[in-house]
Amino acid sequence: MNKTEEINSSQSGVTVCHTSKGRTSSQILLARAIVYVRDKCGQLVKCRISLDSASQGHFVKKSLVQQLHLRKCKVEIPVQSINGVTKTILYAA
Repeated sequence: MNKTEEINSSQSGVTVCHTSKGRTSSQILLARAIVYVRDKCGQLVKCRISLDSASQGHFVKKSLVQQLHLRKCKVEIPVQSINGVTKTILYAA
């Protein structure tokens, strides 16, 4: 049984979504939000983010870095996920 709840508050502009399954599992649910970020020229850009209070790093997609006109520098940083997969970060913004 899948269950999805959505609460919409027009006064605050906040939408909260919650999805759950009928059985217990080891899945982790992350909060998601829509935020507006100013680009290099001061224009607002709508972004979708995941909120993870246990995260030790903050990551941005390459497409958002390009859209915000951010400078990036070449790096090689190995990052290990909670399931043990290691990825190498090639750029920092």
